[in-house]
Amino acid sequence: MKKIIVSVLALSALVLTGCSQEPKQNLDNFAKCITEKGAMIYTSTTCSHCQKQKVLFGDSWQYIKNVDCNDNPIVCSNAGIQGVPNRVINGENIMGQQSLEFLAEKTGCEI
Repeated sequence: MKKIIVSVLALSALVLTGCSQEPKQNLDNFAKCITEKGAMIYTSTTCSHCQKQKVLFGDSWQYIKNVDCNDNPIVCSNAGIQGVPNRVINGENIMGQQSLEFLAEKTGCEI
């Protein structure tokens, strides 16, 4: 009986450990660097991929230079933005949701 209880407790601890979330990285410096490099991201409040991109940055999103194309359609039109999310990094338009690693590679910023 003791072995069963110990086994159940060990299994429960293993499951709970596997379900715990890793602490979020502090991406403030990374986000600030991306902005300092002149990168711009065009988003929309109705775009699910845009929202997922924001989630990747968490609270550090506040340091990302971005334009919401719902609120600023003329700005986006003048920039030639035809879809979101769209980034302009070093003069290159990059469409779609991107990983932090990809953005680090494109900007030269460290995560």
